Amino acid sequence: MTNLSHINLHAESPAEDRVFKALANSSRRQILDIIGSAPGITQGDISDHFDMSRFGVRSHVEVLKEARLVTVEADGRERRHYLNVVPIQTLYDRWLTEHSARWASALTKLKYGLEAMPDLKHRYEIYIRTSPEDLWNALTNGDVTPLYYYGAQLETSLEPGTPFLYRHHADKSVTMISGEVVECVPMKRLIHTFDFMKGDGPSTVTYEIEPMGDVCKLTLVHVFEEENKTFSDVQSGWNPILSGLKTWLETGEVLQIPTS
Repeated sequence: MTNLSHINLHAESPAEDRVFKALANSSRRQILDIIGSAPGITQGDISDHFDMSRFGVRSHVEVLKEARLVTVEADGRERRHYLNVVPIQTLYDRWLTEHSARWASALTKLKYGLEAMPDLKHRYEIYIRTSPEDLWNALTNGDVTPLYYYGAQLETSLEPGTPFLYRHHADKSVTMISGEVVECVPMKRLIHTFDFMKGDGPSTVTYEIEPMGDVCKLTLVHVFEEENKTFSDVQSGWNPILSGLKTWLETGEVLQIPTS
């Protein structure tokens, strides 16, 4: 018989219990996937992914919040949800440290490095006096996008998994940005990958449309896996796009920004 007397039994903490309970349910795991792919998503938009009642979804989100797997940020009357992977990483370190000591030091450094990483996303909000239908059309109609998106004409079927391309309107052989549709909910949400052709690999762009009386609130979140050249280059590039979009929708005119 194997002698197990040397094993230091680990008493689970209440915090660990909450994480195990939260992850034991498939709907809650799906909610984590949704929040992870759309940082800043609202409670209502999370509910749109499920057939269950909004109360049921809200109850699952509360369990995830209690386990600290989800954090919530107040945004006016909205609550924005973000994935927090630290509790999962902590559980992973528990067994890895005890049973794979030769990797423990490197992985612990990685864990703390990840916790200290900057928030690798650009987030913008803009209020436009327009309807959800007209805003959606401006975002997805290739005849309109050259008017505010640096002359780039969008080509896409909006079907998840299909290409999402911005081509130069004067020379269609030139692809300015390539990507793929991740999620499409007309008049509400559009998620696509974004590859600026710099060898950095794809990042993810999310548009959220929220009607507010005579105006629409448009939230754009651009999320990156690492701080690369694209992360730096696009930080100031989104402002002219959103300003041009607002100008065109509200006045019908193309915004001309002096270059000097």
